[in-house]
This record gives sequence, structure tokens and C-alpha cells, in this order.
Amino acid sequence: MNTKVLVVCLVGIIGIVICHNERLQVNFDWKQLAIDAAKHIFSLHKWSDYKEIDFIGYKCSGQIKGRIHKLKWVWDGKFKCPSLTALEGSSRGFKSRTGAIEQAIIDFVQKATEQNVLSESQLNQLKASQ
Repeated sequence: MNTKVLVVCLVGIIGIVICHNERLQVNFDWKQLAIDAAKHIFSLHKWSDYKEIDFIGYKCSGQIKGRIHKLKWVWDGKFKCPSLTALEGSSRGFKSRTGAIEQAIIDFVQKATEQNVLSESQLNQLKASQ
């Protein structure tokens, strides 16, 4: 389920409960609801969706995390290839998960090229795979 939809649904449910509680004078555990909502929102802000990615013959990994920026949901990404180098590519503030991870890979390639980690044949292999 899309995270944005999940947050909107959570807010809607809280609104319904508030309206319902005021009319029927039902005791509701607001403290527990706030704790549960905070845990859920916190979990969205942690690096997750670890994905192994084959990158020019190396096993690399990509991760994303969601966050709220200026009242909009955005995605950050990071990409690393420990068997190749200690460098890490990163991205911030993308509208989509795919955009975040793609930009993190581009950032990684730029850094690896600047540090002469990738050979010319590896760069040609990357160009051919696009």
C-alpha cells in the first residue's frame, strides 16, 4: 500500500474516532493511539526496503526511506557496493521510490568515476546496459 495513502487513512480514522467519541462519550485510550501512530510514522523514517542489486557483476545494495518535507512525502535513497568500494551514493527528496534509488546509483557512479574506482570497460558496460 502506498505510504501516503496509509498516512491519510490513519488521519481519517483518528478523525472518525474523535467525532464518534464526542457524541457517545466513550472512553478511548488516546495515549495508546498516539503511541501506535508515532511508532508507525517513526518506522517510515528508518532506512528500509533493503534490496540486493547486481551492478556490473558485483553484489550491491540499495535502500530507501520516506519522510515528510514541507508537508509532502518524499523519498531518500542510498546505494553502496562494499565488494567494490567503500563509497556510497545518496539522494534526497524524490517523489518516487524509483527516482530516489536511481539518483543514488547515479551519484555512486559519479563518485566512483571521480575516484577512478570504475575502469573504462566497466563504464562502457554500464552505458551498454542502459
